[in-house]
Amino acid sequence: MRSKTGILAVSGECIVVFLAAVLIFKGLQAAPFSQGINLALGLGAGTYLIPYLALLATALVAMALTRQGLRVFGIVFNAITTDGKIIALAFLPFLAVKAALFLVDWKNLPGALLVSLVEVLALAAIAWLLNRSALPPPAGMLAAVPLLLAGGAGDAAARAVYMVLVAVAEEVFFRGYVQTRLNQQFGSPWRFFGVSWGLGLPLSALFFACWHIFQYNPFSGAGGWMWTWGLWTFFFGLLLGFLREKSGRLLAPAGLHWVVNI
Repeated sequence: MRSKTGILAVSGECIVVFLAAVLIFKGLQAAPFSQGINLALGLGAGTYLIPYLALLATALVAMALTRQGLRVFGIVFNAITTDGKIIALAFLPFLAVKAALFLVDWKNLPGALLVSLVEVLALAAIAWLLNRSALPPPAGMLAAVPLLLAGGAGDAAARAVYMVLVAVAEEVFFRGYVQTRLNQQFGSPWRFFGVSWGLGLPLSALFFACWHIFQYNPFSGAGGWMWTWGLWTFFFGLLLGFLREKSGRLLAPAGLHWVVNI
């Protein structure tokens, strides 16, 4: 762990970048041209192509300003086989999270609590599986594919690609930029099933939860506060953050984030 001054400086940096990302996102969300592009591409209501591109750009600019390479922030593509094994191991627990979100009303507190419980159990299962390094039978993963496709059967190709962007942008920002910067100051003094972690993991999950809580748009006056959304996305952030710490990269959390999104 670094000095208190360094911790305060980096924490303040993350807060400023986060608030800037929120304002940019909300501003573009309310912009007529942004909504027009969504409709032109057939994405429909509730999709935000330009804002999520801006979120991704904000993260990359913030990374560049630290004068560290992208590899430091987990943007690495030379271990695809290993990341694929991690995705295979974690696939069924993440599918359980997706099923919980599909079956219960997570906008109400009981539903949000149930989804959170499923996520905690999924985290325990994934940590155990990754610690054992035992791949599940391929047939087990293939059997779950129809369930995954059924959940996104109504998605057009453009929307499926859009959901990739959402997963990538949020992972690059929260698990890439925020979690890495906080880890650099807080360190990783603890271990969970062989994975080193520190305060950067839960704090980045808290940032991720706040991103989903604040649904009010000051530029349009629409939306409000979604506390239940913030509840289960905090635990979802822990899941994704754990995978970031385990692999040291963003590919696995981004891929599994997409699985839950579609």
